[in-house]
Amino acid sequence: MMLRALFLAAPILGLMLHPAGADVRSDIAEAINACLAANGNPNTTAAPLTTLGWTDEVDTEMGVGTIYPASEDPIVSVALDGSYCNIESQTIGSEAASQILLPIIEADYDVEFNKSEDGCTQFGLGEGVSVTILSGGNDPTCAADTNSALRFEYELN
Repeated sequence: MMLRALFLAAPILGLMLHPAGADVRSDIAEAINACLAANGNPNTTAAPLTTLGWTDEVDTEMGVGTIYPASEDPIVSVALDGSYCNIESQTIGSEAASQILLPIIEADYDVEFNKSEDGCTQFGLGEGVSVTILSGGNDPTCAADTNSALRFEYELN
């Protein structure tokens, strides 16, 4: 129990020790909430973020919407077909991103721990929704110390 309390307190301690990263952590939390609330609907993912002043761009040719704050970290990519919502940070590592993610999903979901096909940490959230913790970049791995991605995937009906 003490270890779990320390694990959940780590993001708060990080905010106190690294106030420059506080905005990125807060923005990642906002992006997580937007991806969860939209449940794969690209039209509703951007609304809560643009209300906060984020920029929303759509590339219909590529089939992706991109939403980002003024700092451009994190960047949220949303598939226009509703299959995924990807939150990528170039300054927050995978472990720190997971510490932001876990309290949010555990508050509202019966979280099921899994591994992706590539062996990366994945959480099933029910009703065909999962989130995988990855590194950032074009060729993501399961983790990185200096960047991260949280990839929400939605089963299409």
